[in-house]
Amino acid sequence: MNTFLQAVKIAYDTIPGLKHDMDRLRDLRKSDNHKDMDGIGRMALSIPDPIKPLLKAYFPELYQDDQQLAAVQWKRFIKSADSLPFRVAGKI
Repeated sequence: MNTFLQAVKIAYDTIPGLKHDMDRLRDLRKSDNHKDMDGIGRMALSIPDPIKPLLKAYFPELYQDDQQLAAVQWKRFIKSADSLPFRVAGKI
């Protein structure tokens, strides 16, 4: 397990409310409810607020000023194993 996912695991175990958010996301992935969003766009990730500072610390390139470069980096992150706990659908 890489350091980002280790940090997420520590946050999961220590930040109040995060366990609920991550469990809800896991349950959403197991259900078919996320597939009912046809026609309004596809949401790839759901990142709880307590995780966003970790994401910014480990992947600062996602938050750069150049929006085109940031979009490329987000697409790369979405396809990476680091995004697995935050995916709305199991496969991207």
